[in-house]
Amino acid sequence: MKLSRPTPATRNEGLDAWRALLMAAGIFVHGSTLLAPDAVLLFVQTVSHLFRVGTFDALAGYLAAVAIGRHGGVPWLMRRLRQVGVPLVFGMLWICPLIPVLIALGPVERPLPLPFEWHHLWFLAGLLAYSPLAVVLDAADRRWNLAPRLCERYGPEKPRARLFVLMVVVTAASLHEVGAVALRAAVSPDWTERLGNAPLIPGYAPLFAFGFVMARCERLRRRLVTDCRFATAMLALLVLGELGWGWSGWASAALGHGLRATFSALVSAAAPLLVFILVLRSSLLIRTLPLAVRRIADASYTIYLVHFPIIIAINAQLARVAWSPQTKYAIAVTLAAWLGYRFHTHVVKRSAVAAFLFNGRLSNVDPSPRLDRLLQRWEEQAQGAPAMVVAGKRPRLRPSGRLRQ
Repeated sequence: MKLSRPTPATRNEGLDAWRALLMAAGIFVHGSTLLAPDAVLLFVQTVSHLFRVGTFDALAGYLAAVAIGRHGGVPWLMRRLRQVGVPLVFGMLWICPLIPVLIALGPVERPLPLPFEWHHLWFLAGLLAYSPLAVVLDAADRRWNLAPRLCERYGPEKPRARLFVLMVVVTAASLHEVGAVALRAAVSPDWTERLGNAPLIPGYAPLFAFGFVMARCERLRRRLVTDCRFATAMLALLVLGELGWGWSGWASAALGHGLRATFSALVSAAAPLLVFILVLRSSLLIRTLPLAVRRIADASYTIYLVHFPIIIAINAQLARVAWSPQTKYAIAVTLAAWLGYRFHTHVVKRSAVAAFLFNGRLSNVDPSPRLDRLLQRWEEQAQGAPAMVVAGKRPRLRPSGRLRQ
């Protein structure tokens, strides 16, 4: 059996859009930072914790398999280390130290930060750690036919495919629990609180591997994607169980904190996989993307990097007024999204240095917000006068955004 390796013609814009939207959705999670506890804000945080990051990691594994199939493992890894590593290091050196300064400008008193704070950038640390894993999975697939063997074993019937999903869920939950125990044993309580997201990195590694396998194993992918009713029903039960158990004190008191934590770990591993299956199904229905979605997707990486300090600055100042938490949350989320997008279009897209620091790009070919209209005009001219086009190349752009013939 031949390996099911995606080709350059199989680019799925729906998956790219989902990946960008899941990353930019971090605004809705962090928008409640420094705000008083509220039932609505707690609901948003709980739902996001159940599926957003895990689904993104599974999707990242899928797209990594596609990219490695096109470009090869080592070239992809070198580019990946630059695209994720440079913004991570820049954020650790400049963005994270800025956050306690922004908090100090408000009236809310906070304890002094530790020398190491990674805040929302733990997410990039996980992606960076998964990059070598993708290369290892690709090498194993090439040498031992990993994907075909999994297809033959778990792809023929739906019960076997569901068993494969269950195995991934149990593995992910186990790694998360082991990581949490190791963290509590290795560091002090203060560090444990600030590094609380660290166990999620090994916990989500099986989800990343699951996405990689789904890209390579077409038979298994089709079997799971056509089983959407089961995925939807299980997802609804898990979410309702997590919300009901988390918000009802009698359940935790009756069954104990240990069982409650185990159930939450299983839900945090199962819900992202079920959502990922539904995302794959929905991507089959997406043929083209609106221009607004494309622009948000293009700016999602920058928005994710800069939205947290923006939210901290806004909420620190809103603490001076006696408004409801929902009102402050709406203001913080709206301003953070708008300012993050404007920062991308007016700074990152116009500066090669900013593009390298915030997006890990070595070159910036889109310095003007009017590029879409310029390229459309050039294509219309090329269609009307094909003799003017030299070897089918796109025109070069000056820093001012004008076309050079």
